[in-house]
Formats: sequence, C-alpha cells, structure tokens
Amino acid sequence: LGRALLRQKYHTTSPSDHLAAWEKAVEEYPDSALAHCGRAAALREDREAALAAYRRALELQPDLGEAHVGSGRILESEEDFDAALTEYRKAVQVELGYADGHRVVGALLLKRKDFAQSAAASRKAIDLSPRISGNYYQLGQALHALEQFEEAIAAYRETITRSEFQTAAFYALG
Repeated sequence: LGRALLRQKYHTTSPSDHLAAWEKAVEEYPDSALAHCGRAAALREDREAALAAYRRALELQPDLGEAHVGSGRILESEEDFDAALTEYRKAVQVELGYADGHRVVGALLLKRKDFAQSAAASRKAIDLSPRISGNYYQLGQALHALEQFEEAIAAYRETITRSEFQTAAFYALG
C-alpha cells in the first residue's frame, strides 16, 4: 500500500517521500500491521521510532514474521545479539514458511560462530526459497568453518550458478 501511494502521489523513491507514503498508509489503515511494518522500514534512521512501529505491528498481528525480523535487525545493529536472535527465532516460530527468517537466524549464528546451527538454518532457508543464491553462500561459509569442505564447495558452486554472490563464491573456492 505504501509503495502504491508513493508512486501515485509522489512519483519518486526518495526516503522522505517513502516515509510520507507509509505514514499515509498508517493514517488510512491504522489497524494494518503491514502498514506499520512498512512505516518501520521507512523509519530505519530513527531506530527507536522504527522499533516502536514494529512493536505496534506485532500488537496488531503477532504472527507477522517480517515485524520480528525488522525488530531483530534493529537490535542487531545496536549489537544486542541475544535479543536480535530471539526476535529472529520468533519470526520462524510464528511464520513457519518464512525463508528470510531462517536466513537471518543463520546469518547471525554464523556471525556468532555457531556454525552447525547456522548451517541448519541456512539449509531450511534453501528448502523454503531455493532460488536465493545468498542462502547457498551462507551455507557454504558455515560448512567451510565446520571443515565440511566437499559440502561447502557444492554450496559455493550452487551460488555461482546464481547471480548475486558469484564473486564472493569464486573467492571462497580459491
């Protein structure tokens, strides 16, 4: 809705117009969790306000994985990794088929050097969304750290058949 309002009224993608469009969406649909989520994403520079908007979205729709992931990203950017991981895990608990939720769980676990759990989360993300090359790259990183080199190479090669992480995968293959 916010994107449609943005195109209709402003014909631009500037951050201030983006925020204005989402605020209009919240004004018109105050009980829409997705409108609050969109507003939160547009507020990314104001972390406190964005977190409050994600919390409002979750009050309206507790099973909205996107709001948990958004909250987790803010918490992670503030280096509150335990709270971020809790939010990410809530996302995949309330929205079982949410591939991005599994991806961010895997990414944070990789950052925390919990490689086995990162690999498991990355595999789940791949099962749910096999077209996303970054999921294979992330799996390759976790498997490499676990010294499961054959599987890591296979994951990196799968990344190369896709587009967005080709350079990094070539580098990882050495």
